[in-house]
Amino acid sequence: MIRNFMLDLPFHVPAIVDVIHEAWWNNGKALGFKYAHKLQSHRADCTDEVVLPDAMIWLAGANVWAALRAWETGRYVQARDFSQERLENTYTSLLAVLEAQRNGSSAKYFNKTMHELYLKTIQLGRCHRRLRKQLDFPSNRY
Repeated sequence: MIRNFMLDLPFHVPAIVDVIHEAWWNNGKALGFKYAHKLQSHRADCTDEVVLPDAMIWLAGANVWAALRAWETGRYVQARDFSQERLENTYTSLLAVLEAQRNGSSAKYFNKTMHELYLKTIQLGRCHRRLRKQLDFPSNRY
């Protein structure tokens, strides 16, 4: 059951994982690493299952939505300002999805799945480095 719940979470899609990784965990000096000690679990009985802040997840989702909107006509259309006014409905919708998952029928698995999201975002860099090495890509290419 937990495996299906994790796979069904919309925040675990590669695009969102990539955005979070690139924004917060892309190198050893990134802010995610700098402030990793401040990340906490939502559960007192699972303190080792640290999770990403909700706002980080919502912002990544809003970024993915904005990127999709830029290509919705089949051609790239430069977006207007990335502003609260323009993305408020998207942000609010993402908040509702996250809250439904946190408080829904599978709520007991929520912290574990959000911890898995955290692990995916920080491990992505290791995977990218390993893949570049295997394919002999120059390190500055990505």
